Amino acid sequence: MKTIPPFFVLPRMCVWLLALLAGGGSAFAQDSYWNGTSGDFANATKWNAGVPNASSNAFFTNSATYTVSWTANATSANVYVNTKSASAVLSEQLDASLWWVTNQYLIGQSGNTGSVTHGSGTLVVTNAAGTGLFVVGDAGSKGTLTLTGGTVIVDKLWATNVSTSTLSLRAGDLVTQSGGSIVNVGSLRLSLGNVAGQTMTWTMRGGGTNLLLTTPQTLDTQIGNAVGAYGRLIITDPGTIYTNAGSTSVGGGSGGAGRGMLVVSNGGRGWGGNLHVGNGGASTNNDVIITGPNSRWNASGTLNVGYVGATNNLVQILDGGALVAIANANVGTLGSGLNNRVIVSGTNSLLSVADLYVGTNPTANASLVLVKDAATLAVVTRMTAGPGIISNLGGVFQFGAGNPIINTNVPGSIVLSNGVVSFKGVSDAVVNGQITKFTFLDRNTLRLDGTTNSAVATYAIGTNAGTTFASLNLTGNNSLFQNTTLTVDEGGVLSGSGKIGSVNATNRGVISPGNSPGTLVFASNLTLLDSSTLNIELGGTNSSLYDRLQVLGSLTLTGSLNVSLINGFVPSGTNEFDVLDWGALVGTFGSVTLPVGYDWDTSNLYTTGTLSLLAIPEPSALAAGVAGLLLLAFLRRRS
Repeated sequence: MKTIPPFFVLPRMCVWLLALLAGGGSAFAQDSYWNGTSGDFANATKWNAGVPNASSNAFFTNSATYTVSWTANATSANVYVNTKSASAVLSEQLDASLWWVTNQYLIGQSGNTGSVTHGSGTLVVTNAAGTGLFVVGDAGSKGTLTLTGGTVIVDKLWATNVSTSTLSLRAGDLVTQSGGSIVNVGSLRLSLGNVAGQTMTWTMRGGGTNLLLTTPQTLDTQIGNAVGAYGRLIITDPGTIYTNAGSTSVGGGSGGAGRGMLVVSNGGRGWGGNLHVGNGGASTNNDVIITGPNSRWNASGTLNVGYVGATNNLVQILDGGALVAIANANVGTLGSGLNNRVIVSGTNSLLSVADLYVGTNPTANASLVLVKDAATLAVVTRMTAGPGIISNLGGVFQFGAGNPIINTNVPGSIVLSNGVVSFKGVSDAVVNGQITKFTFLDRNTLRLDGTTNSAVATYAIGTNAGTTFASLNLTGNNSLFQNTTLTVDEGGVLSGSGKIGSVNATNRGVISPGNSPGTLVFASNLTLLDSSTLNIELGGTNSSLYDRLQVLGSLTLTGSLNVSLINGFVPSGTNEFDVLDWGALVGTFGSVTLPVGYDWDTSNLYTTGTLSLLAIPEPSALAAGVAGLLLLAFLRRRS
């Protein structure tokens, strides 16, 4: 894999170029025209007014096909390519050299036609202000850029397609550092990597400016669209936004044999229609990687991984990245594709789709969606595995419908191991509905996130006996768990902020109000048995900064109270914390554990539900008292 010179190496180039300019060059602006035949850029006889330099303009207006080669680095202020004839082509062969254009490079201008093929070496269009402009066909003109090798690095790229494609990105590296736009007036498929055996990479670095693909018609993007070709699109850095209403296909093309890679990283964003990863039966080993906080790809259509029989395709959403598809996600579904996978891993990583289908063709195709390490798979209404696998290893399954449709077709399965099943933003979550079809392993959590469940007569947490949960968590705004009788068994955990609407609730396990911190409200009665533990966290003196347990009915106390400090909070003075409230109180805790190193006052715990610190003398008063005692001892000794 060739390394692309990143934008931050350009200042090093500038150092060399400034040194070059210091040794010579014209002191006045000039226009210099190439005289028509192939030859060396540095050959003065090929120019009508001498070799262009940093303060001059280079014009290529010849109506012929010719090659310009470079034997040394060069600098120009502006470049204009107006070959006029549609068949005329300027071929650039820089080999190991660099050509730095400090203002703009125009292909096709003022109604003329321009055509350039860049084959080797490095063309850089940049300046300190980041306004170096590369234009392929200005208003009313036709321009064509064909990249067959080498590297082109520009601040901004503007391209207008009138009737034919003006960007033919066959091989090499294109880097856009400050954005630009591609406007399609006719019909066009933007292709990266369309020559067999060649690799084409486009790296977009926005630098705070969007890169837009706009068109009155649909503009499809094909990344790797020729047999044996490899195309890569890399969208990186905050402020880089790739926008294209058409479909994006990563791999595919002629015969479905192209290979592609899409990378969105370091806060980059992508917006498009359908996203196909592996497009055709012969398309294999295609990759999509979305990684890093605020890195995101939004598809206004469908996500297809392993489309029409494609195999061994991989989507990875990592370390806070997000992929959102408004419509369905199909992983290894259409055709006989094998081993198509989606991996969602890391806190705040997200895959969000309307419905999810994994491996739904008739054969066992080893397709997989894996959610792990606190990542989230958000599905609105349907989750189907068969014969593929959907696996949750310490991640979150989040549903936006009250009673989602869960299907497992043999030998498919949906496995939940140390994971979370969350209902978000619904009012009728069926907690004993189709989610019980999951294969439950280890300890799992049911979460209501801004949700009220459909009432059930009895519900127990903590047994995890095949179809139940070890924990119940309330989060979001106004979450309510409602039933007649709720039991927290030994080993079970009830936590969060919200309301328990049970007539009677019994705790043999652990109750932890808040999500560090918060308030848990019981609408009626709560009994804490001998084996129970109540955890309270203190993070400040304001009531919103520490946990509270409120029981509107009767609170019966036994078991243990465990109080701890969070978020670096250090109690002082006579701090007071109203941690318990009740309608009626019976009994006391069997044991109370408080943070060490402080003098606690528990005298009001069973009257007002408060914990407080005993008064500690101020350091100045304490010092005065010690001094007084010393003086009294001295006087007694003298008498």
